[in-house]
Amino acid sequence: EIYPPLDFPKVTDELLWDSSDSDYNKRQNLLLGLDHQISASFYAKASKYTDQRVLDSVDSDCLNDGKRASSLDKIDNGEWFFAPNGHGEINIFYDLGKLSSVDTVVFDFMERGEWGIIRPQNTDVYLSENGSDWYKVGDQDALGTRSHTGSFMEYEFKLDKAYAARFVRFRIECNGWMLIDELSVYGKK
Repeated sequence: EIYPPLDFPKVTDELLWDSSDSDYNKRQNLLLGLDHQISASFYAKASKYTDQRVLDSVDSDCLNDGKRASSLDKIDNGEWFFAPNGHGEINIFYDLGKLSSVDTVVFDFMERGEWGIIRPQNTDVYLSENGSDWYKVGDQDALGTRSHTGSFMEYEFKLDKAYAARFVRFRIECNGWMLIDELSVYGKK
């Protein structure tokens, strides 16, 4: 498998941020610089036929480095996360480290039909306080006109209220190649 098994910490006690931290209670992108974990519903096996860009994306920090991709024409520059060419779903998980207040989730990606890079069929966002019990806070069907020449796409989920969460899950239905630019989760520590 391309993706290692998921490994969430066992949460037995609610961990809270220290109110003396300089960024405590400041609205910010809570994902900046965090590691991700990935699972896929389709078999994504590493082989000599696997696109190297997919393998490079497994541990890449380009998903949440806070930088937008510089070009729709340069996809081999390490600024894009490559999801395998598959039909099914890919799940990207983050551990925020401690219980946080989440109010907005943003998902940026590319669509370029002429290259076979298409937008997700559906994107769902789930939150959890313990990594076991998940609740859905947003979903987006792929709407609008398809772009054949290339465009940046953004889905923004402004939540109906701020939710307490330590873990975030992006569930993305793919129907071919998918390139993700940035994943962002806004809220407060």
